[in-house]
Amino acid sequence: MSSTMAVLGQRLRALPARRVGLAAWLWGEAGIGKTHASRALLREAPCRSLTLAATLPLAELVRALPRPARLRVWTQIALEGVQEGRAVAAPAADILAALLAQLAPFVLHLEDLHGADAARLELTGQLAAAVARTRGAGLLVTSRLPPPDTWPEGDSVVALERLSPRAAAALLDAEAGAELPPGAAAWVFERARGNPLFTLEYFRLLARQGHLWNSGDRWRWRAPGDEPLPVTVEAIIEQILEGVGAAGAAGRLMAALALLPPGVDDARLTAITALTPQLLAEARLELQRRGVLAPGGFAHPLYREVARKQLRPEQRQALARQAITVFRHDPQRAAHLIDEAQLEPREAAALFLQAAEAAGAGDGDGPHSARLLARAAQHASGPEQVHLALRAARGLREADLPEALRLAELAHHLAPQQAGAAGLYAELLAGQGRLAEAEACLQGLPAEERTGRAWWSRLIRLRGAARHHGGVLELWQAHPELHRQPDPGVVYAVAFASAHSARLGQAASLAGGALAQPDLDAPTRCDLINVLGIVRYNQNDFEGAAQFYAQALEQARAAGLTHLEAVYLSNRAMALGELGQSRARLADLGESLRLYRAQGQLLQATRTQVALADAYLDLARYEEAEELLLESRDFLARLGPSEHLIECEYRLSVLYRHWAPPHGGLLSLRHARAALAHARQLALPGKLAWALCYASTAESCFAGAGEGQRLAQEALTLATQLNAPGPSGMARFALAFALEAAGQPDEALRAFEATEAALLAQGIVDAAQEVGLEADRLSGRRQRAAERLAWFEQAGMKNLAQVTRRYFPGLGEAAGQGTPPGSARPQASPAHLRLEVLGEMRCGPPGACAAVRGRKRRELLAGLLGGRLRGRPDVSRPALMDALYPHAGEDQAAAALKELVHQTRAALGAGVIRTTGDGYALGDLESDAETFLKTGDTALWRGPYLAGEEPASDGLITDTLYGALGTRAQALSADQPAEAARLGRLLCEANPYDLAALALTLNALRAAGNHRSLGRFYHAARQRLLEVGERLPEEWTTFLQGHVGA
Repeated sequence: MSSTMAVLGQRLRALPARRVGLAAWLWGEAGIGKTHASRALLREAPCRSLTLAATLPLAELVRALPRPARLRVWTQIALEGVQEGRAVAAPAADILAALLAQLAPFVLHLEDLHGADAARLELTGQLAAAVARTRGAGLLVTSRLPPPDTWPEGDSVVALERLSPRAAAALLDAEAGAELPPGAAAWVFERARGNPLFTLEYFRLLARQGHLWNSGDRWRWRAPGDEPLPVTVEAIIEQILEGVGAAGAAGRLMAALALLPPGVDDARLTAITALTPQLLAEARLELQRRGVLAPGGFAHPLYREVARKQLRPEQRQALARQAITVFRHDPQRAAHLIDEAQLEPREAAALFLQAAEAAGAGDGDGPHSARLLARAAQHASGPEQVHLALRAARGLREADLPEALRLAELAHHLAPQQAGAAGLYAELLAGQGRLAEAEACLQGLPAEERTGRAWWSRLIRLRGAARHHGGVLELWQAHPELHRQPDPGVVYAVAFASAHSARLGQAASLAGGALAQPDLDAPTRCDLINVLGIVRYNQNDFEGAAQFYAQALEQARAAGLTHLEAVYLSNRAMALGELGQSRARLADLGESLRLYRAQGQLLQATRTQVALADAYLDLARYEEAEELLLESRDFLARLGPSEHLIECEYRLSVLYRHWAPPHGGLLSLRHARAALAHARQLALPGKLAWALCYASTAESCFAGAGEGQRLAQEALTLATQLNAPGPSGMARFALAFALEAAGQPDEALRAFEATEAALLAQGIVDAAQEVGLEADRLSGRRQRAAERLAWFEQAGMKNLAQVTRRYFPGLGEAAGQGTPPGSARPQASPAHLRLEVLGEMRCGPPGACAAVRGRKRRELLAGLLGGRLRGRPDVSRPALMDALYPHAGEDQAAAALKELVHQTRAALGAGVIRTTGDGYALGDLESDAETFLKTGDTALWRGPYLAGEEPASDGLITDTLYGALGTRAQALSADQPAEAARLGRLLCEANPYDLAALALTLNALRAAGNHRSLGRFYHAARQRLLEVGERLPEEWTTFLQGHVGA
């Protein structure tokens, strides 16, 4: 509470002493909390009070006031006269004051005086003066406007102020019942600007739309793609604006202020609105009186947004054209209005170009100037459009890469043989990892430009931008003429490629030599220092690496190279992570991610997001890591196979192996296999080595020893060829898992211990501790595991601490550390109901399940089961509303969901669904899907997952179930071919275009001797694939020859 509010509260509490009277004016904008504040004041006052609308007719106001037990006769007569509308001798203010004096101690609260007319304002001022002289009487007035000049001098005036960012965040946290993500609180504050009502309405809107949701352990946040405005807030503002007539002076001024950029002076406003200076001043006072304007502009930024939305198209166009005429010597202001003015293309292009030249007068084609050039290019044509698009793309390549790429593509499309257009477009494509397209773009240049030193240097830089290290080194070795006085950009590309190809000496030598040159430009100098950091990192000198990265970061900041800041922050975060500085690591990654997103560099942002997920994994923040990795995977998968997608996939495999949720083994296996498939497709040796290691570990832990051992040997061979110590150590780690899975525990223990010793010799202590933990698990060395647990906790490696506790239950509790969250779960009582989804959905007691009637009921149960299978037992109400009723209004969807839950409970039993703090969860029932994932019992599959009228289901869960089914079918092919064939048919029904499933089914049918069905099945599958352009051989035997591994 502010000091003025505290003083007002003290004065109200002093009224029963009847020493003085009190009149107070409490004011503030709509939604600022006047009602809340006044009620709090009156609630704390130790006397009676009454709240009345300030706009009540005087007779009704008098009638509503209470009467004392012994009312004086003259007062009674005067009050009756006022009530009946008769003329009375005394002024109305004196009569009301006399009544309040006889009611004292008493407070009259007149609410919303801003809606009253001038006569009521005058009466209220007179009443305030009289009450201030009346002992024990109080008058509290609330309004959206400050008091008029007639308000008695000396009476209390309290202006309610907006909340500070910290106070607004506290209000949100109180409403949410837990701390919100800082990004969510900042997003709301930017729009609500501390208005309490607007703040809460934004929170409710974001929660309803699913941008804010509670996952059971904390609130999560995803920023909206647009700028939503809560309906309640919009309605309040519309009510405030509706009294301003569009045709009057106030309406014309409000329309101009809503459309024009801020800060337009009065001289220009008079020219644009066609108002005289006197009418302009009167209109401004009228808007201030109505609470629309405050000194400096609109009372709240949202008022401008709503007022602008209310403008008619023809009104916008006329105002904009008039304003452009007025701003003819200020092109940057005029540029804001070009679209609204709907000018001819040539005129629009000329105005945007003028604005760009004015914006770039100080710093050339910077981002702001470049955006204006892009707008000019949009309206231009011919060679001028190519020229403008190229200028804009160059100016935006660091600030907004997607837009720069679009503009460069436009220029290249319009002038494919222009060297500048082709070169820029190729550079930007390469930076996105699209090297084949980039080199094809340059191949379109005339032959004379595709030869000589400049050409080979350009190709090296291009491959360097695409991170094609092998291609860079190949060209460097093939063209020794480039080694004499090389271009610094070429040196950087070669040094960078060398640092990532185990040629650390060459990388350090090239970078150090180039840095000795005095005339290096700032970006190249920063990049070469960064290469030295990479060299130190790959030498396991993480302190030295962090120092070089910090030096590069400092120089990039000094030179204003924001795009390079993001790179060096990410790199330093890796070194800090190796040094155990988790907070600093998260801070660097978070800032890097923010910079990449601000620049529109989505690919780099996604790569940083994968690194951030890895940091969350180290801290055992598993759900946050999963959320980031799955989001990254979705984005990267749309771009096609890449080294970034490979890394994301195997990070997911590691996450699920360490986290160990109910279906973690299957998911770990699935993502490891996907990473390996992509690595083989792209034939990237470095990534393939890592993918082989992770795939081997997943196969050994969750599938079979044979494949795990084969992959580990392949990884070890490849890592040796590459002279890559990292993959070599990981391959030996994977081989130890394979030996354990093969039933050779002694050999596995020796392999784990040898790998630990080798890592310690290299100084890689954290990895050595992880490997040693597996040796402890295998040998049952509880005391050694306790020592490692203490080390993990000291180093902040909470994930490995959790893994240690899972291996050795109860470890660490004796030291008072307690049981970690999730490590000990209460024993569940036997389920009384069973939900079956492996076929037509059924529910009921085990052995007596019946079909679930009602499509929405099935969708609800499937959604809740999906949440439980993902390790998130409850599903939030907003998530269910969006899934079940995507096209319904929020209130309608909420009511429908509540009724659906009631109906489902009534039909299937009250215990089938339980209510949680944030939504709903499945109750005390088991499911065939969970049983199958635990036991692998294929008899549970009666048909396709959620057969019949399939509800909307979780794609991840669907893939997991069918992936596990495919693994079991493959395992049963030899001993139970008929069952394998049945399962194969289910797999083919789920995905008719899966050739591996088709081959599995055909092989099983052949093994079962069912040749007649085999031929029919293959013919039907061949026809389905032919419809989508996939041609299979005529005979199934020929097809199977191409799938011998199936």
